[in-house]
Amino acid sequence: MSTCWATEPYPLPNPCIKKWYQWIVLFFLAGLLLWPSPGMAADKPLPFSIGEELSYKVRWEMVRAGKATFRVLPHAIYNDQKAWHFEFQVKSNRYVDMFYKIRDRLNAYTDIGFTHSIFYKK
Repeated sequence: MSTCWATEPYPLPNPCIKKWYQWIVLFFLAGLLLWPSPGMAADKPLPFSIGEELSYKVRWEMVRAGKATFRVLPHAIYNDQKAWHFEFQVKSNRYVDMFYKIRDRLNAYTDIGFTHSIFYKK
């Protein structure tokens, strides 16, 4: 048997406030559990498209060290499933090459629904 917070019929008669509070918490938690996750929203447009390219100037202190490029490539088939293909390239300029030459290329594949990564290669 639960005790009520209110001793008079105002603002709530029986059932007491505690029981109403429990129902509000229950509905709130049920709403959180049933709310669709970001991966479930398939019709939501993506913030990028195939062919998009981002270029960066890489600096080390005040010295320009090279450039970096991120590309969204056309869809690819990897392990018999359609996938997004991303490429990231970093290249140092000729002045930095005298000390440490950098020529990195990274390829990444993720499933069409963006739920998990399929492959990553450097």
